[in-house]
Amino acid sequence: GEVVINLEKFGIKEFEYSIISIELLGIMTTSDGYKSDLINISKVIQSSGILTKNSNFGFNFKEVNFPYPSFKGNLAEIKYYLKASITKKFLNLSA
Repeated sequence: GEVVINLEKFGIKEFEYSIISIELLGIMTTSDGYKSDLINISKVIQSSGILTKNSNFGFNFKEVNFPYPSFKGNLAEIKYYLKASITKKFLNLSA
């Protein structure tokens, strides 16, 4: 897959970050609202840096065994999601 970061969309010219990561999440939800995590795999795509233009970052989750296929029934639903995150430092304190 690929994570696309479009700075122009948000009117940003430069963005300093600590980590860009991607998570693969699998969640089962029952009809009574109970939620259970089936799979949760996280991967760092890029370590700290500064973005000065729109950027694409490739990723791959190799050999993932999905416990169940995506499913929607009367009693339960199983969905898989990809969640991209950008972590930014807000304070740089020194003594």
